[in-house]
Amino acid sequence: MKVAITSYPMLWQRTGGLQVQILKTVEHLRAEGIDARVFDTLNDRFSNYDIVHVFSAINGTHVILREAQAQGARTVLSPILQPEKSRWTFRRYAIASWITGRLTGYDIRTTFDNIQSALKYSDRLIALSSEEEQVLTDGYGVDKRSISRISNGIDPAFFSAEPDLFLERHPTPGGFVLVVGSISPYKNQLGVIRQSNRPVVLIGPPSNKDYLAQCLEEGGERVVYIGSLAHDDPLLASAYAAAGVTVLASAGETFGLTAVESLAAGTPAIITKSNGLGLLPNPPYLQFIDPSNRSMLRSAIESATSAPTDARDRCRAMVAHLTWHQVSSSIAEVYKNLDISVR
Repeated sequence: MKVAITSYPMLWQRTGGLQVQILKTVEHLRAEGIDARVFDTLNDRFSNYDIVHVFSAINGTHVILREAQAQGARTVLSPILQPEKSRWTFRRYAIASWITGRLTGYDIRTTFDNIQSALKYSDRLIALSSEEEQVLTDGYGVDKRSISRISNGIDPAFFSAEPDLFLERHPTPGGFVLVVGSISPYKNQLGVIRQSNRPVVLIGPPSNKDYLAQCLEEGGERVVYIGSLAHDDPLLASAYAAAGVTVLASAGETFGLTAVESLAAGTPAIITKSNGLGLLPNPPYLQFIDPSNRSMLRSAIESATSAPTDARDRCRAMVAHLTWHQVSSSIAEVYKNLDISVR
């Protein structure tokens, strides 16, 4: 079975959770005996594959899915849609899309339209969580029977992480707050700095250099910026293990890889309530917060950094099931259940 894995082209200009998810999916599917590879748009054709698996339902991926089907491949879509939207919100999206179409003779399409098209050209859907599954069924009218629910995986290195390496290179007082992700207002590093009186360590590429400068200026000596680290850099896993808490107080997360990697390393995590983890909050080890609620964020940080001495074991137990072997096996099963003989 040959499987092409792809997404929207500009994805690869940055580093983040989705890029990690795609590359790890390919790596572990190959370990399952499936000939999976990242699709080479310039030199390859969809007709050379049995299945085309697209990650993300936005940024024009509906065109990729449509062309894959036109060339005879079966299609799988991991939409990776942000949860926490009401039915009324989707109703407004549908109305706005209809009005836009009528006013422009349907020459202009909205994001809602493009997502609908991506879903239409998909033979099977994979949702990261029950929250995303609900978005698909309630917001886009997808038949639940066409959806498989498969979470993201966690690299084994995070489960065995120790704090020594990070503390040797970056001596930092115990109980520091760690924020991993692109430095930008959306990720809200400044909000974390303002609501914590503890040292704050930032790791990630500076998507907004002015915002990074503001974080460093306001935080002063309390804030340490490490820069960007590769996902497989042992220093990243060690940073998680050394922290008192990892905070992801962004406006919203389609999944929240940072949070589960922190838990795997034995460190409590705080994440925006608009997430697709598929996990239940378990204070003080895993807390969901409203990032606009300052006192809530401040209280969550203090609670997490005062967690009981057995926090490491409790945190790891919460995500012990999220292994890449389990994830890749489940995805492989989705592929095998598609009737590729009808190509």
